[in-house]
Amino acid sequence: TKKVHLDKAAWAWCDSVDVDLNQINDENIKSSYRLNVQKCKAGTCRRNCRGNPYCLFGLGEARWLAEPSDESEEEDCDLEIRKPNTFVGLKNLGATCYVNSLLQLWFHNLAFRQAIFSWNPFEDAGEITEMQNGNSTINSPTTVVGHLQLLFALMQFSKQKSIDPLAFIKALRLEPSTQQDAQEFSQLFISLLEDSLKQQSNPSVQNLINNFRGEYSYITRCSKCHKESVSPSLFCELELNVKGHKTLHESIKEFLKEEKLEGVNMYSCNVCMEKQEATRFISLHKLPIVLNLQLMRFIYDRQKGHKKKLNTSIQFPDTLDMSIYLDDSQNERKPLMYNLTAVLIHKGPSAYSGHYIAHICDQTTGTWYKFNDENVEKMEGKKLMLGSIDENEDGVKKVKQPRLAKGYLASSNAYMLVYTAASDQENQYSFEESDLQPHLREQVKKANDAFDALLAETKEQKKVKRVNGKAHREEIAAILKILPVNNQEDQDWDVIATPWLLHWLSNAMLYVDNIDNRKLLCPHGKLHPDQVPNAKYISSKAATVLYEKYGGGPRLQSYMALCKDCVIRKCKSVRLRLRITEDHKDITNLLKQKEDLEGRCFWVGKRSLKVWRRKALLKHLDHEESLGSDSGENGDDARGIKSDDEDYDEEFNEDIKCVHGNLIHEVSARRLVSEHIWSKLKWYFPDCTEYSSDSQPCEMCERKAAHGQEALDLHRQQAQAQKDLLPSLLNGKSRPKLVNDTFHVVSAEKFLKPWRKFIK
Repeated sequence: TKKVHLDKAAWAWCDSVDVDLNQINDENIKSSYRLNVQKCKAGTCRRNCRGNPYCLFGLGEARWLAEPSDESEEEDCDLEIRKPNTFVGLKNLGATCYVNSLLQLWFHNLAFRQAIFSWNPFEDAGEITEMQNGNSTINSPTTVVGHLQLLFALMQFSKQKSIDPLAFIKALRLEPSTQQDAQEFSQLFISLLEDSLKQQSNPSVQNLINNFRGEYSYITRCSKCHKESVSPSLFCELELNVKGHKTLHESIKEFLKEEKLEGVNMYSCNVCMEKQEATRFISLHKLPIVLNLQLMRFIYDRQKGHKKKLNTSIQFPDTLDMSIYLDDSQNERKPLMYNLTAVLIHKGPSAYSGHYIAHICDQTTGTWYKFNDENVEKMEGKKLMLGSIDENEDGVKKVKQPRLAKGYLASSNAYMLVYTAASDQENQYSFEESDLQPHLREQVKKANDAFDALLAETKEQKKVKRVNGKAHREEIAAILKILPVNNQEDQDWDVIATPWLLHWLSNAMLYVDNIDNRKLLCPHGKLHPDQVPNAKYISSKAATVLYEKYGGGPRLQSYMALCKDCVIRKCKSVRLRLRITEDHKDITNLLKQKEDLEGRCFWVGKRSLKVWRRKALLKHLDHEESLGSDSGENGDDARGIKSDDEDYDEEFNEDIKCVHGNLIHEVSARRLVSEHIWSKLKWYFPDCTEYSSDSQPCEMCERKAAHGQEALDLHRQQAQAQKDLLPSLLNGKSRPKLVNDTFHVVSAEKFLKPWRKFIK
């Protein structure tokens, strides 16, 4: 049954009784408090029936009555355990995804990983100094490389699914909550690493950075004497423009193309001894084993004064022949093949925020993986697939990608492409825990033992919680079984607030507040009839258990909680509202029909006629009841009344009484109504001011109004004359030049603005 039907049914008896103590009986009171409403049957209520105080379904009880699931308490813990032959993720500490993606890139370069494992802390000046000063031991690294070595060891041999890189981040003195430029960080870290590894005696460690280093020259050729000026340089990455290019080959060609130096940019030739036109270009001499290609997506916008991201889609091959880009003197035109081994992605429209992920090929199996902080996803098949999900998650509208040739990929978010020489990928590397240096093995063992201990402790806590939870669940279920009222005729029932029941069933395993029934009380300390929709009737046996366990109150028991005085007041309110509704319909229809006004008629103020229903409620009911505190047995009327926003303190028809106590002269503020309508209104306001149709308006007010009209006409004439005479002052335009002793200074606030208002 809908709540509105229950609300109306609860007070349907009001039409048949007079509002006095003798006429209202126990059955009427029971109806008012809905004691005769049928209880809901199990399974019939999709949600709780707010209008039925016996309905105890949909309050959150299902979770306590259902059988607990058979899922093992170990399952949640197992989610953190690393599965065999899988890679670990790295936890994001706020904005460290750019570091995580590069760490995964370096770790999956097997030569890089092997070199870091081989790094000897006893050959590092920083580590030796700290150990000599007693600030550290061999098992507690202090340098960046020491922390990187330990992090790599944990990434290789840890039992955890994801590793916390905080110690490494702190060693770099990076702020975890601030995102840095990934390209700049990569360059600075490689430089720092190179300086640290120079101290090592192991050649594969000392020369690690050579795997990433190539050689090129900046060549300037004089157009007159053809003499070349050569500036050799080393590089660890090639910075390629993507703006205006569709393919990687176009970007590389632009990087190597000749630039003409002419006009103000002419070249000072040492041979010609004067400025000459020239060409400048880059010549590639030697390429590294690992070729890092930085795609310059983050460029400086001169107009806006800050960096912006280019979302240009660039196509690149999974196999790249670099022989065509080397200079002729160093290249015998033999194929120099590179295989794509990593793609670093930046998601997001801004150069200053977003998210970094890495797609990396495992060099051992040839399988591609997606590294997204803690999450590591194995890609299907042996080929990298940059799908629409990766390309569209940043919310930027993408241009439809063109069809790609076989062996090509495309991305509008890739900012770094890593190619590895095909010849180097044939090298074999083996990583066994037993091959680690002793101090690393000890630290890995210590970390794994701590994880095992934490796992065991967590499982035990879950087990204890499950046992305690089972006992608590059984206790709650036992209360729920005795909660319903068995026999509505018995007096063995209590009233309890529905919000508290909801709170109890939502937080029974945690902290539960005291029972609070105070909002249900009427002025006499009993259950207010209007609060029945916010209460539930439960068995006294269950109520006793709840009060003993949670305390609170006040306790409202059985028929002693019902208030006859409030029922009488409510019945009076219902009957009055019903009468007002009927009279309002009659009056509205009569006014619309423009009834015959030839008989005796009366003047009614239009403002009073608009709000008479609310005035009637305020006059005949307590203020609280007049505000529509009923539960909707006359909902339409109540809403209509509430929508008025006039001043209700004014007595009915006082709005057409002038200050002299007579009928106001403004005809537009009053309306003539028939004696039939007036008699209906008079019933609600017997002491109101009465003006029949032959009542004369106040003569004093009429004279004052006539004088006011004359003054208004005079002001209009003056305003028009001044407007014609001083248009420039009025509009603030075409003002004449000021000449000494021919002008006056006036206040804009005190004169000019009020004067313009007067004119307009």
